[in-house]
Order: sequence, then structure tokens, then C-alpha cells
Amino acid sequence: TKRRRYLNIWKDEKGAGYTVYFSLLSGETKMKILGWSSVATVAADLSEVEGTGKTDLFASLSNAEKKSLLKRFQNGDNKSTFPHLRQYDGYHDELTLLPVATRLEELLNADPS
Repeated sequence: TKRRRYLNIWKDEKGAGYTVYFSLLSGETKMKILGWSSVATVAADLSEVEGTGKTDLFASLSNAEKKSLLKRFQNGDNKSTFPHLRQYDGYHDELTLLPVATRLEELLNADPS
């Protein structure tokens, strides 16, 4: 299901939330970020309109590339988007939601009997 897929993405990101953060950006900003990525040629065929696959494409990238792209975005002239994340760069290490994701996965995979 879609919910399980998003849970797996969250778990793969160790609760860092790179894809969630990306999903909250405008279509124009998503295209800009994807244009810097290793999938830029694929992204060029997508539309800025919602529902065309930009977030799914971003989710397919490695965590290292996601982190690098979001840092590049935050370090540019885009600081007004989420200024609280710009001020605290250690959120992905100290405020991880991995334990929550792990427990949620256990509950979703639990045998109902």
C-alpha cells in the first residue's frame, strides 16, 4: 500500500524526513532541486503540477544525495521556506524518529491473531 511505501521511505531515511521535507515544497522548487540531482534528465520530463512523480523520484535517490540536495537548497537564497531547519542543522542526527518508525513497522507487520 501507499502508506507502507511511505513508512519504508521514512525508515530507510532513518527518520530524517528528507522526502517529507521535499514533499512540502512547491512544484517549481522541487523541479529546481531535481535539476541538480543525478536524475535531472528524468526530472526534466516531469511537470511542476502536483501528482506528476517529483516526490517519488526524489525518494528514489540515496540518502546522501537527498541530504546534499536539501543542504544546497537551504544554503541558497531559499532560506525563508523553512528557516527553523536552516538554524539547526543537526536535526537529522539528534532528533531522529527512527525508533518511532521501527515500532510502527513492527505494529504494521504484527500478526493480528
